[in-house]
Amino acid sequence: MQILFINRAVQTFHHFPEHEHPYWEILLTTAGTGYQMVGGKKYPFSPGKIICIPPHTIHSSHSDGGFSDACIMYDDFPPLNGNKVVEFQDDQDRHFTYLFDFALETIQKNSPNARPLANAIGDSIYELLVSWHDVQNGNDSLIDDFKKTLIQNVGNSDFNLSDAIDRTGFCKGYFRRIFKENTWEAPVQYFNHLRIEYAKRQFQQYSKVLTVKQIAACAGFKDPYHFSKVFKKYTGTSPSEYISYIENTPQQTAEAIEKYDYR
Repeated sequence: MQILFINRAVQTFHHFPEHEHPYWEILLTTAGTGYQMVGGKKYPFSPGKIICIPPHTIHSSHSDGGFSDACIMYDDFPPLNGNKVVEFQDDQDRHFTYLFDFALETIQKNSPNARPLANAIGDSIYELLVSWHDVQNGNDSLIDDFKKTLIQNVGNSDFNLSDAIDRTGFCKGYFRRIFKENTWEAPVQYFNHLRIEYAKRQFQQYSKVLTVKQIAACAGFKDPYHFSKVFKKYTGTSPSEYISYIENTPQQTAEAIEKYDYR
């Protein structure tokens, strides 16, 4: 792929009239909020919003408070979703913005190898978008696999959550965002919930034969004091109070206790 045009606007716009291009245009909002009309459909934008516009698609931009953006055009941009508009949001580490600025700076230097280097960066930009698109369209499978990994390591005190996220191949900030969109919890919160629910079941079955420290270890906590702190955060009560509740409720079956949301 070759970059035909790349630019970052220095001025603020309130309205950019309808126009089209014979090439794919990738727009990045750098400041302000508003919306773009692309092919007759409205697409809201804010800083970090990325929109891929197919060739010969009429589009315009509108903002009451003003906006700035940056754009890049390719002579050959393999469609990510057919000949359709595709939206993304730059990740927490601003990888798209970094690559865009690197490509722009490279071309502006106008050195002998500037164009080949900029095109190589342009290829990296495309591959980044491909990886995001794959995640967006495979979130359920990706998140389900990660959940299984967490379940399999509930009792593993050596399990490193950060390393597990690294092994997904995606930026930590981006992965945490899509995980939370899928589960309503950050990975660490979700994992703690799994471990605390596991500990509750252990208390229900073995509170008379295992100590709090032993059950904490079974639930993957090396430090029983940290375990007690996390347990109270997620259940609203301390381990000893939870044990007392179990022992003073003999009429309830273990199954009923397990279903009770003691928080």
